[in-house]
Amino acid sequence: MTSRFNPKIYQGKDRIYTKVSGYANISKLWIWFEKESEYQPPIRGNSYYARKRATTGKRLSNTFSTLNEAKEWQRKAEAFENKKVAPDILFKDVVEKFKTVRYSLLKKSSKDYYEKIFSLYFSSLMPLPMSDFSSAIVDDWLNELRARGYKKTRTSFLRELEVLKTLIGFCQEHFEGVVIGSPIKKRHRESAIIRSPDFKAKDITREEFNLFAEQLKLQNNGLLFCSLATVQYFQALRISEACAIKWQNIHLDLLNPRESFVDIRQSVYWQRKKGGETSVIDGFKNSKKLGGKKTSNLMKEAYLAFSALKPTSEFDLVFTISGAPLEYRQVQHAFDSAFKMAKLPYSGTHILRHGGASLAYNMSNGNMAVAAAQLGNTVTAAQTYAHLDRSAQKKFASSSWENESQP
Repeated sequence: MTSRFNPKIYQGKDRIYTKVSGYANISKLWIWFEKESEYQPPIRGNSYYARKRATTGKRLSNTFSTLNEAKEWQRKAEAFENKKVAPDILFKDVVEKFKTVRYSLLKKSSKDYYEKIFSLYFSSLMPLPMSDFSSAIVDDWLNELRARGYKKTRTSFLRELEVLKTLIGFCQEHFEGVVIGSPIKKRHRESAIIRSPDFKAKDITREEFNLFAEQLKLQNNGLLFCSLATVQYFQALRISEACAIKWQNIHLDLLNPRESFVDIRQSVYWQRKKGGETSVIDGFKNSKKLGGKKTSNLMKEAYLAFSALKPTSEFDLVFTISGAPLEYRQVQHAFDSAFKMAKLPYSGTHILRHGGASLAYNMSNGNMAVAAAQLGNTVTAAQTYAHLDRSAQKKFASSSWENESQP
């Protein structure tokens, strides 16, 4: 390699491209390896660089791991050139078709998520022709978002950038004659990050939960909110699942309380947009994988929490003030206030699901399958939630000293 790619000829460049014989507009990348004193193909990343001019006159380029991939990409681009040039497809046309094709497959919460992204972040892109999309346009769009100002909780625009990537891919899949390169680059992912997210503790311990629960009891409707938090924490539920529990879903065995269990079949849907109506819907996140229901044996604390509440013939829901589902802001305010009064570094509601998963993991001596069953998730997902507590880690480390003689 040294004789062919003499570093003196290439003036010591770390990266060089050479033409691939027999293939127009395809080059191969070589990296200078100091230890071997020669140019070699990159160990990681794509080795081939292909170029093509689209029907619009715009130059397209992309990188590929193999020569065949580069050839196939050029062939497809050439096939487009032989067709009649498609009329300008606007970004808003892609969004509308995306809604038509994809929305029927999505849950209402996902539809609302996309609607929020489209209305808040994509308005400046809507009138642009897709054939004009370039890296520079993505640069301008991200600069516009950053210039607006943002809440202190905002750490990045990575989600918005991912939705844009999805739409560009959707466009190339569903609109013939529109050829777009790869406008989203590594620099855009870096530019989309505003700041590093603040570390937030997630593993609320049982002792911390008890302090939190005591503060909940002191609030208006304290018994209701304390019972709700107890069920969510000890059963490791999502707050939307806990708030949707109905009396007919609870099976309390008074003679043998250990056999008591609860069926999770529904969840509360809180509208993302202002003025939306809160409702109880069938199913919950990942419910299809579980056949629409998950059954959890009741922990003692959850059993006592349900027992402390009085079922009425008037309301189906367990956790309700007037028969209607609790509003998320009601629950969030009650929980955040209790965390603050207890001087604990937590906020929100999902923290109790994290804590409940870790509780199940630690009480089962580190059995991830038990934590997964409690969560109603896969073991892989449970690994995100469940963590060994400090005492368990210390016990494990201490065990290494027990079988060794003192130095």
